[in-house]
Amino acid sequence: MNIQTLNQFASYAWGTLVHPNATFEKLLAEAKPIAYGGFSILLVGALYTLTTGIGYMNGFGAYTIPFLPVSPEDYYFYQIFFTIIVFGLCALIFAAVVQFFSVFVGGKGTFENVVAVAGFSLYMTIVPFMWIPETIMFVGNLHSPLSPLIGTIGLPPALDLFGRQGGTVLWQLIVTIIGVKKVQQYSWLKAVVIGLVGMIFYEVIFWTYIR
Repeated sequence: MNIQTLNQFASYAWGTLVHPNATFEKLLAEAKPIAYGGFSILLVGALYTLTTGIGYMNGFGAYTIPFLPVSPEDYYFYQIFFTIIVFGLCALIFAAVVQFFSVFVGGKGTFENVVAVAGFSLYMTIVPFMWIPETIMFVGNLHSPLSPLIGTIGLPPALDLFGRQGGTVLWQLIVTIIGVKKVQQYSWLKAVVIGLVGMIFYEVIFWTYIR
């Protein structure tokens, strides 16, 4: 990527957070919007990989029993090797579900454009209140008094779960629904229903492997 392309990518990343509707319209006008969406997936996946590695070295681990046959203490070590893969597969699965159902209700978008928008809506939205706080926890070695495997930024556990994490998922859902409507050009009702179905598939797979 040249400087101009990087600046354009940065504008899409920031725009996803502050004015997603207009941002996705500009993104979809690009010759190859999937290139920007794919880079977003790769970038955020790489950032999470780095943070996970730091977390493992500082004694953090999976806060719930892992789906894979790996101890919670060692889970982050193995997650280093599949974080980017899971990020990519989850975006592809989300796009496949959305595109499949959209075909039957008059959707005008393409699978590639759903991936392009999802690359930003699914992953740029988790940077401010998920990746940044977790990086601060892991770099600062801020272990929770509830368990040495999990981190804390000083919020009460209920506020951290339902406020920071739950709020991020809700924000992610809203921005993603906006993106689905922009790509498929159908009603808000269709965008909400199909976007929600796609997000259910995404969230189940994502949180099964990413801890």
